[in-house]
Amino acid sequence: MFLIRNAFKRRHYPVDIMAQCVRWYLAYALSLRNLEEMRAERG
Repeated sequence: MFLIRNAFKRRHYPVDIMAQCVRWYLAYALSLRNLEEMRAERG
């Protein structure tokens, strides 16, 4: 987690939100089909 925090230094968003967005970017193609699963994962 330390490396992730260093990578996101001086950013405007919380580290956990940025890490989640990177995970989604790598895991899903940007389509409406994946939105339901993404929303369920986030809560």
